[in-house]
Amino acid sequence: MSSEVHFVVCKDREISEIPRTLIEEAFAGLLKEKGEDVWLLIYPDGSLGELHFGSQVGETTFSIDRPPACEAFWKATFDLLQRTPSVLLWPSGESVVAHPEARDQIPASITEAMGEPTFIRSHLEILQMFQ
Repeated sequence: MSSEVHFVVCKDREISEIPRTLIEEAFAGLLKEKGEDVWLLIYPDGSLGELHFGSQVGETTFSIDRPPACEAFWKATFDLLQRTPSVLLWPSGESVVAHPEARDQIPASITEAMGEPTFIRSHLEILQMFQ
């Protein structure tokens, strides 16, 4: 897996925000501990992961260092992608969306840097992209 992926919520071609409760709902089965800027996740195999939240007011972004090959994690991430106009990015230049309106909401600076995101219909497509 890539060393880091970034989840960015977009609206009106700007980075936007969603309530953290939506993120908490999506990751409820994996959430071990919540801090202000870092949430600790525990995966079914007992390994740990972290969500690192950005600190800009009015923006919901988070990164995942060393994302796991854990299906439950990618189901939660896909759930958020489907429910919000957001994009998942990783350093290799790949990006994905799952919400029908997400492509039209992404800031030009992101699409110029990363290209047009791939529309996905399943969390398994994310896993395939990493293989």
